[in-house]
Amino acid sequence: FLPDEIAVYDELLYVVGSGENVVMPATEMRFDAEEDKHEEVEKPIDGKKLFLLCYSLENRTQPVLKRWFCTEGELSQKEVFDNTLCISVRQNAAELEKDGVYKTPSYSDLNKTVDMRFDEIKYLPSMKDGCYTSVFRFDLADITKEADCDTFLGIGEDIVLGQNYVQFADVNSIMSDSGKNKITQTDIYRLNLNSSALSKGNIKAEYLDMSRVNDGCAVLAK
Repeated sequence: FLPDEIAVYDELLYVVGSGENVVMPATEMRFDAEEDKHEEVEKPIDGKKLFLLCYSLENRTQPVLKRWFCTEGELSQKEVFDNTLCISVRQNAAELEKDGVYKTPSYSDLNKTVDMRFDEIKYLPSMKDGCYTSVFRFDLADITKEADCDTFLGIGEDIVLGQNYVQFADVNSIMSDSGKNKITQTDIYRLNLNSSALSKGNIKAEYLDMSRVNDGCAVLAK
């Protein structure tokens, strides 16, 4: 396991990193005539995955794993807002193809494996990118709460995570007002993660970089 990012909340330590062909602890329900039982089992995770591990730090000399999460892809960004941890994960859509059939991204959380449905994926105006981008939001104060997930196709490489939004840029060549010359225009999109409302603005300049400032966004262009 190779750690990339960490976050600390009260007595909990969250570690984001990658691992390959690992075995994780899980809980299964066993039913019998007398009572239902929860049994600890080992769950093999095949292939390379991105993991989020949550450890209890009540005993600083011996942290205890309280929760784990894994998904396909690579970590793009990590942000912490109040008691929410947000991570964005990119996955090449072509790598999900198997036997001529394209799959959607999947993840495992709280002992449950979830395959994203195609009708849950947001297809955005910028469709130049062949990668899925998934944004996961974890409630740091409640490790028993399932992560919120939003998945996009065509969002581009450079995005900014806000507390309740994703913002990204798309650069295009357009005709000038006179119709004689082409100029560069950068379209800026903001998607509300709560309502799925999409807003758009543009600047007639070439996009260079975008970063979060407080709960807003700054765009650098030339």
